[in-house]
Amino acid sequence: MAQLKDIFNIMEKIAPASLAEAWDNIGLQIGNHDDEAKGIMVALDPSLAAIEKAAERGFNLLLTHHPLFFSDIKSINLNSPMGQTIEAAIKGSVAIFTAHTNLDSVEGGVSDMLADVLLIEDRSPLEPAQAEGHVKCGLGRIGTIKKRPRLKEITAEIKKILDVPKVRVLGDLGKRIETVALCGGSGGSLIHSASQQGADLFISGDIRYHQAREAEELGLSIIDVGHFSSEKIVINGLKNILKMQLDKKGFNIPLEKFSREKEPFIIL
Repeated sequence: MAQLKDIFNIMEKIAPASLAEAWDNIGLQIGNHDDEAKGIMVALDPSLAAIEKAAERGFNLLLTHHPLFFSDIKSINLNSPMGQTIEAAIKGSVAIFTAHTNLDSVEGGVSDMLADVLLIEDRSPLEPAQAEGHVKCGLGRIGTIKKRPRLKEITAEIKKILDVPKVRVLGDLGKRIETVALCGGSGGSLIHSASQQGADLFISGDIRYHQAREAEELGLSIIDVGHFSSEKIVINGLKNILKMQLDKKGFNIPLEKFSREKEPFIIL
């Protein structure tokens, strides 16, 4: 019989906690690590809908990329969205465990998953991790696209691959693109690193106005695909990695992805 702590130990191997940023909140958010593992649901966000779906399926672990708690909780108001989420998790006996910036940073994690689907080769971390023994880990990735497409062409291809109707683009649409940097989620803080390392293009989400102006001054093209679209691949990717590890351990635990997540914004 596998316990939740056995799953957490597997997750430590997949995405070591030492790779998380200092400001981050990873690991067990709610739950008891001694509980039997009855089923696992993988989601991007610890939403009320995901918790309710897990409970409905008889699963007692929701494995997410984004944390439930980012700051100290001083009160729990059960009428608030956060309070309702906490209440649903406790009443439904659904533990919540998060792998966030450690999954961003680790080799084979979020940025590598994104680079894989975008066919970016010969890649390395944009900002290498400082954790000992993790040479190929770090935030973002930088690599090459052999075809050297124009910015307009690669934008169209990315929209198709990520199934996103619209993106925000900065730069000369006729510019040839060879060296590409990327970061799943909000990667604006890596713009300077991307430019310093010779990137022609930076792909990420949540690029702010002044960050875009900085990129413009640096001559760095940007494709902002949105936070959700840059990370949605992690749901299926993490599910597949976890399934392989469960099989290796001989753990016959139901494992599903939460399929109802979508971009929160309506693109008109």
